[in-house]
Amino acid sequence: AYTKLRVACHNNLASVYLKVGDASKALEQANLCLALDADNVKALYRQAQALGKTKDFTAALQALRRAAKLAPRDKAIREEFDKVKEQVARATQREKKVYKEMLSGAGSGRTYEDAAGSGGAGGRAGSLLKWLFDETRRR
Repeated sequence: AYTKLRVACHNNLASVYLKVGDASKALEQANLCLALDADNVKALYRQAQALGKTKDFTAALQALRRAAKLAPRDKAIREEFDKVKEQVARATQREKKVYKEMLSGAGSGRTYEDAAGSGGAGGRAGSLLKWLFDETRRR
């Protein structure tokens, strides 16, 4: 009974943190819930939502696949899966656009900031590209 109560509390806290926009705390609570009940569909769903908000799409899809195996008819899981797949597609398109702009601007005097500023590399991809260009310039 005590474990069920803790599972419910962690699950509810994960939901609250998602509602207020704190994905890292939501993920922490979902993980605590899953440590107590590894097959908790709600916790897997909330974990996936939090991972999606932190842009860890691979892990989000993995959690959603696991949740879908446990609850194959759950509409919310299918919808979240489609949403994350769409986010992955958009992120991939942004990366392609930035790479294309950088390559087409090679030799034209355009800088990384010019290419990233026009379409926005955004988040991790932008940081990676900036680091890559900074390292290339140093050599």
